[in-house]
Amino acid sequence: MAKRGSKLAKKAKKKGVAHSKMKNIQNLKRIKNKEFTPAERKARKEARREKRKMTYAELRARKLKELQRKMEFEDENELHPLSTEITGDDMISMLEPDELNYLVEQNKNKDNDEEEGQQNKTEEEEEEKPFELEERSFHPLGNDIKSLLPYKTKSGIVERYTKREDVKQVSKKKAKKEEIQEEMEMEITPEEEGDKDSEAKQGPVEKSVIELMAERQLKLERKKVAIGCLAVNFLEMPQERLHCLSNLIHTLEEKDPSICYTVRKYAAMSLLEVFHKTLPSYHYEPHDLTQKLKKETKEQYLYENFILKSYQTYLKELERFLKEYTDKRDKTPPAKQLALVSLKCMGELLMKHNCFAYTNNIIAALVPFMNNRDDEMSSMIVNYFRTLFKGDIKGDVSLEVVKRIDHFIRKRSFHVREELLSVLLSLRIKNVKSLDEELEAKNIAKKKLTHTEKLMRKLMEEKKPKKSNKEAKRFRKFRKLEEQRKEQKIKRDEEVRSAQHTQIVEIVFGLYFHILKRRPNNKLNGIVLEGLAKFSHLVNVEFFSDLLNVLGGLMEEGTLKFRESLHCIQTVFTILSDQGEVLTLDPGRFYSYLYANMLKLTGGDNQDDIKSVLQSLMQMLVIRGRRVTAARVIAFIKRLITLSLNLLHNGAVATLATARYIFVAHPSSEVLIEVDEEGSSGVYLPEVEEPEHCNASSASLWELHLLTRHYHSTVKQFANHIIVGSPLQGDGKLPPNLGKRRVEDLYDDFDPATMRFNPTVPSPQQFPSKKISETRSNLKRQKFNHFTTEFMSHEVQSIFKKNEDPFDVFSDPEPGNKYHNGLKKNMTDTNYFGGLLKNMTLSKIKADLPDCEDLTDSLVNVDTKT
Repeated sequence: MAKRGSKLAKKAKKKGVAHSKMKNIQNLKRIKNKEFTPAERKARKEARREKRKMTYAELRARKLKELQRKMEFEDENELHPLSTEITGDDMISMLEPDELNYLVEQNKNKDNDEEEGQQNKTEEEEEEKPFELEERSFHPLGNDIKSLLPYKTKSGIVERYTKREDVKQVSKKKAKKEEIQEEMEMEITPEEEGDKDSEAKQGPVEKSVIELMAERQLKLERKKVAIGCLAVNFLEMPQERLHCLSNLIHTLEEKDPSICYTVRKYAAMSLLEVFHKTLPSYHYEPHDLTQKLKKETKEQYLYENFILKSYQTYLKELERFLKEYTDKRDKTPPAKQLALVSLKCMGELLMKHNCFAYTNNIIAALVPFMNNRDDEMSSMIVNYFRTLFKGDIKGDVSLEVVKRIDHFIRKRSFHVREELLSVLLSLRIKNVKSLDEELEAKNIAKKKLTHTEKLMRKLMEEKKPKKSNKEAKRFRKFRKLEEQRKEQKIKRDEEVRSAQHTQIVEIVFGLYFHILKRRPNNKLNGIVLEGLAKFSHLVNVEFFSDLLNVLGGLMEEGTLKFRESLHCIQTVFTILSDQGEVLTLDPGRFYSYLYANMLKLTGGDNQDDIKSVLQSLMQMLVIRGRRVTAARVIAFIKRLITLSLNLLHNGAVATLATARYIFVAHPSSEVLIEVDEEGSSGVYLPEVEEPEHCNASSASLWELHLLTRHYHSTVKQFANHIIVGSPLQGDGKLPPNLGKRRVEDLYDDFDPATMRFNPTVPSPQQFPSKKISETRSNLKRQKFNHFTTEFMSHEVQSIFKKNEDPFDVFSDPEPGNKYHNGLKKNMTDTNYFGGLLKNMTLSKIKADLPDCEDLTDSLVNVDTKT
């Protein structure tokens, strides 16, 4: 290097250029002459290797191009065939006779020349044959020796040889084998030939059931392993192993009749998990690959297109399984199980990936199965749609489902199952503002920090560098822009949601009004009235009068069942309590019907109807309390508390909570609680159906004293609270977790349907048996005996002997008594510590207390135990 450096320095001096500049000139010349350093050569080789490497997508594109070229070439051959085929007769007819004779003579001369040439060749070959057949010896030891692979030793390489077999001997061996085979064939008797023919006619050997089951189990195990390996390999590197996904989708087309249903189920469930992990949370359309793109974007587009196409084929296969079952082609139990699995897969995809593609196709495939005769299938789809409605905040997916249900019901002319309309009760049709408030409350609850997080945030802010004035101004402007952007986004979301909710409400109420007015199917009346009772606050004011007239006509006809009439009453009072206050309608008949039929409710099958009764009473007596007379209020309170004796504890809690709200809204109804009977006239007549004429003010709430001895603690609390006078403060007030709860929430919280008691019942106190108590006392004695020694027992016996009355040893006699003084003297004379040292084995103490260097410490410990 020093020598080259010196040469460069000399050249630089001659030309009058700096050394570094001269070095750069030399590098440029070297690059022009294509002379590279070893490092540059290595880098160029690596670059060439990377260029030669091709991704899966490029290889696939090249194969597609080759296929296209082949197809084009074949098309060209097919497009330009020969118009007519020319035969030899046509050629002869085209020639003149002189030309034809000339061609025949020439052909004869050629044949003679060829025969002469062949004869000359055969003579020459016969002369050359003996020379060619002579054996050539390439080995120095001779032609019979064949060389083998040598092996290496310490002394050197050792050659190996074997004898070569003659061609004649090999041919003789082959001939002998053939002769033996012919003899064996000749020895076969005609009886054996007959047996063979019979076996061939009979066909394959029959297998037992156990063998068939074993073969099927083996096949299933292999298919399981294959499906699992394909799924795992694809999830490891999805963009590079697309063929694994395509092979996994092909397993859905299994055609082996012994395992086809089971393998399809396994493949469908594994593909469901694969798509759960690979599908994105946004929607996209198929990409156009004809335009010029970067290499990375092209690979991404190919991957996304492949995922979209495979997802489409997966959904088509699931739909095919469902069609095969519904078209009555295959109604066997395995086919039903496969249909249930495909419904489950489609439902799960709709729940988790409703923002991705083909959502409308999944909804269109699932809606008809709510009307299926099979209860298992219909209940499964109903549950999926209910959870979808509860979780859908935007409302776009709910709108699509409602449209499909409306189309299906009208197409079947309303002759459908009740489940199609019961699903609509789970819709989140509320005001948009209330939904926004719910979302804000959830976000605020998430943003709430704990005490430690607040301290950590303070420390981080203190460590941050302080902002300058310019940065602070910029930050304030940015924050204002962010707030404006959020406000605009909220407004846009409100507009979109309100538009979607209005469409949903229009479709739902269109179905309800059609069923109530035209009555195409009387089985749907109950669900329609229940839906109206839930969503009647959203009905337009223009339809109030018509709707109330229809409901009044239904009540007068008397064709409604008890549950349907309760929903009808609830609908009427929700309309009258909200926007229908302007209407001049006398709801007296609804009051009397509800009062007369309240006691039909029991703690059995119809206890769930108590919800609609309590909601109706809240709207009648609390919300519309100014329009109700005192006699009517008192009659309903008496009937309500009498009803609480017939219900389970959750129904009793809900009824008592409703009675408490009515007492607070109407203080004059406390006449029922007071013991003083002044002012009351007449006798209470519970059998009278009119609440105003039953003289309920002369009755008393004796049922509350029974409820104070109820088996449920919460019922006791409510009963005692109402007896005291429903105080808001002081003694007898309810805890806040009960006083501020809604009636519906109380009913659901204390519901025993889940076989759980709320609050939990304390476990009873366990009393041990005689055997257990005896064993415990024996153990205590053994522990005491463990710490006593022979010396201690001897000393105690001597004390008892010295005293005349051994039973009064541990008594507390008067001071100065001879027994007392003698016992005290004897107790002081005894040396227990010395006795312990005499009687206890020191080796045992060391064994029990390891690693004790000082013996006195261990003895002190033993003494304290005694």
